[in-house]
Amino acid sequence: MYKIRKLDAETCRKYFEELSVFYYNNSIVGSCEYGFTMEKAKEKIEGMISYLEEGKAVTYGAFDEDKIIGYAWAYVYPFRQEERIYFNEMHVLDEYRSHGIGSQFLQCIENEGRERSLPAIYLHAEGHNEKAIKLYLRKGYEIERLQFRKAL
Repeated sequence: MYKIRKLDAETCRKYFEELSVFYYNNSIVGSCEYGFTMEKAKEKIEGMISYLEEGKAVTYGAFDEDKIIGYAWAYVYPFRQEERIYFNEMHVLDEYRSHGIGSQFLQCIENEGRERSLPAIYLHAEGHNEKAIKLYLRKGYEIERLQFRKAL
């Protein structure tokens, strides 16, 4: 059975390489990050760790024994006239998907938002990521806006 644990900055440093690969893989699969590099992914994870140290972010990890198999990262974000918890990033290794880990991450981040008395959770999904979109809709999320891009 897989375990979900809240991660502190020290634990994120321990798994820095794995978290960087997770972030990189999410970014190159998505259509929004052109020319994304592993170096940039490492910078993003360093930023996440800084946010954790400052108390501005929350991160969870999924583990199979001592192996990290996924993570979720969120932080408070102002959106229009309200502050929301922004579910910034989630990644689960392919071979561990469809085992409820994403649902558990959603529940953890939703609980963080409730504990902070925030009115809503906010997240993005890549348009081609049908599994994620179905998960979010099944969990009660509503499509609030769409983002478009056209190459010039």
